[in-house]
Amino acid sequence: MYAVVSSRGTRRWLSGVFLDRVEAEASVTALPAHALTHHVLESIPIERFPLFIIEDSSGFTFLDAIGAAHAIAVMPSPSVDGEPILFAILSEYRPDIHGRDEMGRLRHVHLDNEHVAELRRVGLGSLTEHSREVKRCDECRSDYFADSAKIGHLCPECAHHLYGYPTCAHNFLADRCVSCGWDGSRSTFVKERLR
Repeated sequence: MYAVVSSRGTRRWLSGVFLDRVEAEASVTALPAHALTHHVLESIPIERFPLFIIEDSSGFTFLDAIGAAHAIAVMPSPSVDGEPILFAILSEYRPDIHGRDEMGRLRHVHLDNEHVAELRRVGLGSLTEHSREVKRCDECRSDYFADSAKIGHLCPECAHHLYGYPTCAHNFLADRCVSCGWDGSRSTFVKERLR
């Protein structure tokens, strides 16, 4: 994954997040030239969404769901004036106007003590789940994200075990995969096949 990080003086913002390097490079090339604004293409060692970003006074930290959950778990109490911001990016991002700071439209939360406590209690789902359609698997009865399915009525796990489709590389957080939504359930039939 690739991020276009723009800055002017001490201000910084994202001018795009892309899966494809060529697309990211083309985006940097298309950015308007301004003597005081700098644009840097950063390679992020995360292969799929959701992408989490913690922004604080030191800059951006790019994390997958497991890294973001860990960062929240060990985060010290933020200072009142310097609270970090946690962004959840669910798909490629481009501002409506090239190079403009439009990060406010991204899903985010200011990490004050109350929000840190809530994220520790309920997990990152509040930032990722409600924007994705949820369906119930006909086989195992687990909820799953519709956009993660290869077969419309089965979660990725059941589609894998029943029909050989590729499965999700699950990232579990609070007993649910943040990538596909599967909760770990298995039908009796699938359990028997796995023996």
